[in-house]
Amino acid sequence: MPEFWFIRHGESETNAGLRSDSDQSTRLTEKGQRQAEYVAEYLLEQPDLFVVSPYDRTRLTANPSMEKFPDVPVETWEIQEYSYLSHDQYSGTTSQERRKLSEDYFRSADPDLVLGDGGESFNQFISRVEDCFSRLRTSDHQKVILFGHGWFIRAGLWLLYSGQRSFKAQPELLDQVKNQMPTSRLALGMYHWLRKRKWHKNIHAFLLFSAGIQTPNCSILKFGHNGKSPIELIGYEINHLPPDLRKTTLRNR
Repeated sequence: MPEFWFIRHGESETNAGLRSDSDQSTRLTEKGQRQAEYVAEYLLEQPDLFVVSPYDRTRLTANPSMEKFPDVPVETWEIQEYSYLSHDQYSGTTSQERRKLSEDYFRSADPDLVLGDGGESFNQFISRVEDCFSRLRTSDHQKVILFGHGWFIRAGLWLLYSGQRSFKAQPELLDQVKNQMPTSRLALGMYHWLRKRKWHKNIHAFLLFSAGIQTPNCSILKFGHNGKSPIELIGYEINHLPPDLRKTTLRNR
């Protein structure tokens, strides 16, 4: 069965609450660099392809793995984080300083709202996720390793579970997630309650679903498909990291 693994980047300066010039140029902390080295140790078999986002923190996370397997081709795909703020709004700020801007953006619940240069709408973000999964489904590669971002990965899970656009709904997926990944039962319980009221396909539904699932820095989500059946979640891994490198919160990107 062809497999593709999503690996969330290591701890970034933004994750650590530090000031960033831009979302794209945010780099790894020392802790994030150590996490990336453990990922490389975990990868025992050479993949067919490495994929990184255009953001610095994913390539820095991928570097130890790419050095371990120097013959594997590397491609840059548009799998970067959901970047809804403009360059001007983001530049030189901390995540705490951006909180009010983020709250105002999501309060609007407008899936087509673009705040300015460098920002994107919710629909544009979801289209990127859909395009990535469609590309993987039709790939001839047997194993692809993608270094990506928290919200992007959780958006993929949301699309697979809820069945939107080109995705077929997989109600059983959430049971797999609960059995394999750290989750917030409160957030996911609220999501289910609202889903029954046909509220499950908008931006706030995604936020609630995303808040209920943890994707710690350098956690690995493994997906598989046989070309005919829907894409399946076949594994989740965090134990390749020592305990002191696993600490996370639910509200991370």
